[in-house]
Amino acid sequence: MKKSAALSALGLVSMLTLAGCAVVQQQLGRFGIGSTTTSTSEVNLATATKVTVEKSTLETKVVANGKVIARNVGIVAFPKAGQVVTLAVKLGDQVKAGQFLAQQDTADLEFTAKQSYASYLSTLATYSQTIKAADSRDIDTAKSQLASAQAALADLQKGPSANDVASARANLLNAQNALKLKQDAAKGVSQEIASAKAQLDNAATALRSAQAAAAGNDTSVASALGALQNAEATLKTNQASYDRAYKTNPAGIGGSSAGLNLEKATNDYNVAKANYQKALDNSKVSLEKASTDYTLAQGNYQRALDNSKTDLTRAQNDVSVAQANYNKLFEKAKLGQIASAESQVASAQAKLDQLLTPNNSESVASAKAKLEQAEISWQQADANLKKTAVYAPFDGVITTLNFDIGDFMNGGQKAMEVVALDRPLFEIDVDEADIANIRVGQQSRVLLQAYSNRPITATVEYIAPAATTSGNINTVKVRLAIGVSGRPQGFTGQGGQGGQGGQVRPAAQGQAGTPAASAAATPAVEGTPQASGTAAPGQGRPAGQGGQGAQGRPITGTFNAAQVPNIIIGMTGTSEVITSQIENALSVANRALIPNRATRGFEVIRVLPDGKSTERVVVTTGFRSQNSTQVLSGVNEGDTLVILQTTPTTTGGAAGFPGAGGGGGAPGGAGGGAAPANTGR
Repeated sequence: MKKSAALSALGLVSMLTLAGCAVVQQQLGRFGIGSTTTSTSEVNLATATKVTVEKSTLETKVVANGKVIARNVGIVAFPKAGQVVTLAVKLGDQVKAGQFLAQQDTADLEFTAKQSYASYLSTLATYSQTIKAADSRDIDTAKSQLASAQAALADLQKGPSANDVASARANLLNAQNALKLKQDAAKGVSQEIASAKAQLDNAATALRSAQAAAAGNDTSVASALGALQNAEATLKTNQASYDRAYKTNPAGIGGSSAGLNLEKATNDYNVAKANYQKALDNSKVSLEKASTDYTLAQGNYQRALDNSKTDLTRAQNDVSVAQANYNKLFEKAKLGQIASAESQVASAQAKLDQLLTPNNSESVASAKAKLEQAEISWQQADANLKKTAVYAPFDGVITTLNFDIGDFMNGGQKAMEVVALDRPLFEIDVDEADIANIRVGQQSRVLLQAYSNRPITATVEYIAPAATTSGNINTVKVRLAIGVSGRPQGFTGQGGQGGQGGQVRPAAQGQAGTPAASAAATPAVEGTPQASGTAAPGQGRPAGQGGQGAQGRPITGTFNAAQVPNIIIGMTGTSEVITSQIENALSVANRALIPNRATRGFEVIRVLPDGKSTERVVVTTGFRSQNSTQVLSGVNEGDTLVILQTTPTTTGGAAGFPGAGGGGGAPGGAGGGAAPANTGR
C-alpha cells in the first residue's frame, strides 16, 4: 500500500535543511547533486539512454488489490416446513424480481383452507340470524320505515288541502319573480362584473409598465449598470498598477499604496456588482407581481361572468321545481300507486314484527365469539397456503441450490441464494494514509487476473465510514462500480508557471500561487518508493513516497464491462484510483531530471540538433506523476534528452499495475505561479 506523499515530503525537507552536514553532502554526492554543473563531454551519446519530450496525460493514483463482489446477495428460505414438489429453476439460472422459484406440497393446506372458509361462512350466517332482533337501532329504523310507508299511503288516498295549494302557488310565483330579476341583470352589466372589469384593466396597465421596465427602460437598472462599468474600469487600472509595483518591489508590495488601492477597487467592484444585481432583481420582482396581479384580475372577472350565468341557471331550475310541485297537487293517485304503497306498508310491518321477536343475549355473545374464531382459523389457513411458494427477491442468478424435488425443507432453512450480477463491485482495502485522497465519483481502473490485458473502467461508489484494523495496520473498505466511467477528483487542466522559491503572490481574480519548497528535489523513479528529496520549485507541495506498484510497462486505455465477458464473483485483481490528473501536458521521464541544489530546480541534458553534442538546460516543472513530470519551460516537444547513469532506476512491487511514484505539487507555483483561472485557488 502506498504511503502518504505528505509524510514523505516532511522527511525530505527535514533532511535537506541539514545541507551543511558532511553526511548529507556525502549522500547527495551519490546521486550527482554535489555540483551545480556536469560536463556533458562525459556523456557517450552512442551508448547513453535517451528519452523524448512528448505530450501525455499525467496522473497520481492509489493502487490496491481486491476482488469482485456482488452488489446484492439474497437468501431464499421457505417460511414453513414441507416437502418440495415444484422447482422452476436450476443452478446458474438468471431470474427476475418476483419470479416464481419453487413450491412445497399444498394438498393438505388447500383442503384446510377451503374447510376453514366454509366453516366461516356458516358461522357468519348463524350470527346474522341471531342478532336481527337484538339490535335496538335496527328496530328504530324499522319503525321509521313503517311510519313513512303509512304516511305515503294516506297522502295518496286523500286530496290536496287548501293550505297546500296556496303554499305551492306562492312558491311558484316567488321562483318566477326571482328568474325575471336574474334575466334583467344578464341583459345588462351587473355591478360585480363591472368592478371586476375595471380591476382587470388596471392590472393590464400595470403589467405593460413592468414589461417596459424589464426591457431596459428602468432608470435604476441603467444607473446601476453604469456604476458597475466604472468600478470595473477602476479595478483594471489598479490591477495594472499593482502588477507594475510588484515587479519593481515584490518584498514591499504588502503595505504599498498599490496593494491598498487594488483592495479598495475590488471591494467597490463587488459592491457595484451587487447593486446592479439588486436592481435587476427588483425589476424582475415588479414584473412578476404585475403578472400575478393581472392573472388574478382575469380570474376574478371570469368568476363574475360565471356567477351571473350560474345564478340564471339556478333561478330557471327553481321555477321548474315549483311548477312541478304545484302540478303534482292536482294529479289523482293511480290505482297502481296505491297498491304499491299498501305493499310497502305490509313489508315494513313484517320486518318490524320479526325484529321484535325476543332473543337471548347470551346466545348472541356466543354466536359472535364463534364467528371471530372461525374468521381467525380461515385467515391462518390462507396465510399458511401462501407461504408454500418462494419468489426471487431481485434480478440475479441462482448461485446456491440446497434441495431438489421431493426433499423436505424446514422453515427458515436456506434453500437458495440469488446474487445480482448486473452491476458488480470491486472491493479494495485502502491504507488509512491514502484514504484522504479518495472521493466518491473518482475515475478508476480495475485489472482482473483473468483478463490481465483488459483494464476495466470503474468509479468509486462507496467509502466505508469506519476503518478495519488488522495487526497494526488500519485500512478502509472502498467499493468501485465496475464498468462505470467517472471523472478524477482533484485538479485537471494546465499547470501553473513556477516562480522564485519562497515568494508568494496574493490571490487576484481567480488565480493564486503557493510558496515553493526551499530545497531541490530528487525526482521519483518509476515503480520505486522515493527515498529522499523535496518539492521542485514552483510546486505547491513536496513529492511523496511512491506506491509499491508493479514491474512492467504502464497500461493505457480501458474497456467497459461489456467488453470483458464473464466477470465472476470472487475474481481477484488490482485497481488504480486516479486521485488527480492533467491532460495534454508536455512531460519528460522522471529519470531525465537532474536536481540542482544551487538553483533549487531541475536541469536536463538535451541532445543538440547536430546529434553529436549536448547541453544542460534549466527547466521549470509542474505536475508530477509516478513516471513523468510536466515541463512548463526550457524544452520543446520532440526534444531528445539523455539520462545520466547516476539516476536511481530500481523498480519494485509485485506483478500488476506499475508502481506509483511521488505525487507532484498542485498546479500553480510560487512568486507569480498561477493555478488554472477557473479554480480560484
